[in-house]
Amino acid sequence: MTSPFFETLFRLRIAIARIGENDWLRWWNSEALGPAGRYVTPRVFKRAPALAAAHMSILAARARHDGAVPKEPLVHLFDLGEELEGGFERWLIQRKANGWLPPSMPDPKPDQVESVAAALRAVGIEPGESLDSTNGFVVLGILDSSAIREERSRTEVVTALAAAYAASRPGQLVIPYFRVER
Repeated sequence: MTSPFFETLFRLRIAIARIGENDWLRWWNSEALGPAGRYVTPRVFKRAPALAAAHMSILAARARHDGAVPKEPLVHLFDLGEELEGGFERWLIQRKANGWLPPSMPDPKPDQVESVAAALRAVGIEPGESLDSTNGFVVLGILDSSAIREERSRTEVVTALAAAYAASRPGQLVIPYFRVER
């Protein structure tokens, strides 16, 4: 698995994690990347505070997703399956060891707190087309398990997943996912 995919995945995860925090769209209980997190994390995580904050926010988003999605074979932006997640964690550990810093994320402007599309654009994600959601979820399709192994396919998958958060509203998360056929 190559580094460009993990860089794209990290960028999309940190962007969605940021806009989902309490000071922005209020989708999960995290303030790691906002003003409070920027104040606290350097005092607690001396070596890599920015990376620790990003990791905490991503984990908060993953916990919210994992606790809500149906118990069936699927992938969502914060869980692409054991193999890819293991590779992502190894990639992240290597970056931390090399002193890499994640991209900084903006704070919300007043118009971005009430508009998911504006929030997505603020973090560099073009909102997806209008999607119908059911019970807090939007199923983007069915993937063959081999599709997530090909770099081009998985980059398209994570980009589509990130754009599909446009189906959400402030305070009301709609989780996009793909079903996976084994």
